[in-house]
Amino acid sequence: MFVDDGGRRYLLQAEIGRGVLTSVGAAEADRSRYAIKTVLPMWVGHPIAEARIARERELSAAIHEQAEHAHCARILGGGRQSVGEGRSRPFHVSPLYDGITLAERQHADHPRIGAKLALAWAEDLLSALQRLHEIGWVHRDVKPQNVFVFDRGRDGSRSCAMLMDYGLAVRIDAARLEADEPFGTPAYVSPEVVAGATLDGRADLYSLGLILFELLCGRRPFIGGDPIALIEAHLSEHPPSLRELCPALSEELDHVLACTLAKSPGERPDSATELAAMLHRTPEWQQS
Repeated sequence: MFVDDGGRRYLLQAEIGRGVLTSVGAAEADRSRYAIKTVLPMWVGHPIAEARIARERELSAAIHEQAEHAHCARILGGGRQSVGEGRSRPFHVSPLYDGITLAERQHADHPRIGAKLALAWAEDLLSALQRLHEIGWVHRDVKPQNVFVFDRGRDGSRSCAMLMDYGLAVRIDAARLEADEPFGTPAYVSPEVVAGATLDGRADLYSLGLILFELLCGRRPFIGGDPIALIEAHLSEHPPSLRELCPALSEELDHVLACTLAKSPGERPDSATELAAMLHRTPEWQQS
């Protein structure tokens, strides 16, 4: 099957990923490989599915407007694919990156990653989040499935991480969610998202803190038997101390994670840049 974005014809190949509303397939054009994301058949024409695809294109264009950001996934173009009977569905085209998701990496190896690599990935993701926040967006779905990791950096240096999937992103100036708006993945959602409060970039920092905790300790700070239990934990339970689970880690790193996972956004670092600076002052970073 082929799709055309108006300037290039892509040969669709195997499906490589699937979400609730969309699927991602590998594609080839002009001897290069791409990833094409499109709406699943049962969601063709649905306004939510259409809006998410459009939102991703808009945000990608804003992120890379002046210069490509190495740690933010990029959308190259898009169009609409005919599905018959006068109907069509939107799609967009991205580079087919040579890596795997962080969730796949955790599953293939071990959920616990060494502090050196975990902090390096965190720095990459904080760079990506700082870019999103400074142009006025909250990602709202920071989780291992939306992080792509490379064994080596794209420039051939150290391993690096990239933030992907902007389908749930919202503008900071309009970031209070409607009652029926989906809020992301329960295991990685912030308390203010669950509560329907006004959002800013600190909601994403909370989600990143959950990921970093999991990388360092090999388990999530909150372990619920079902989504409701997880949501309640984000609202009311304090996370365990990092050092209680991993005594070899420093008190300084324990403090940084405790601040990042505070229930109130006002008790967290103010920005991705501030959180990165806090991580740089830990013994784990200085020894890497």
